[in-house]
Amino acid sequence: MVPQGAPVLDLACGGGRHTRLFAEAGHPVTAVDIDLGNLGDLAGHPRVEPIQADLEGGDPFFLRGPLPGRTFGGVVVTNYLHRPLLEDLVAAVAPGGVLIYETFAEGNETLGGRVTNPEPPFSGSAPSPSRPRPGKNGAYARDFYLTSVS
Repeated sequence: MVPQGAPVLDLACGGGRHTRLFAEAGHPVTAVDIDLGNLGDLAGHPRVEPIQADLEGGDPFFLRGPLPGRTFGGVVVTNYLHRPLLEDLVAAVAPGGVLIYETFAEGNETLGGRVTNPEPPFSGSAPSPSRPRPGKNGAYARDFYLTSVS
């Protein structure tokens, strides 16, 4: 799915499960988390760029800091949802790249999922389904459900 050798952004990387997978497959990986202590040996890996960041601290992470203007062949986010970042994540996907986003869904709480916001994912101030809002790189959000990235 991710173009061979393309850079990957692993957002809220935690212990680095996906960081390791992509780095070992030859991708340069930018691993972002509030606590990089869980990365262990990956912190010194030659293809891993660890970045400590509080993604919910109010600082516009994608406007300032180390990532403005950068795009990635793969953007990976799992077991994490902070709705205000979604538009920036889509913008960070390079043409031909992919956004891999696994978040909480209704029923996950029965499997040990940690849902802290009762709102459905990507709800809120979304555009009307009849008037999709074009995003960068050909992405369209319909009620904040991503339908394509090219």
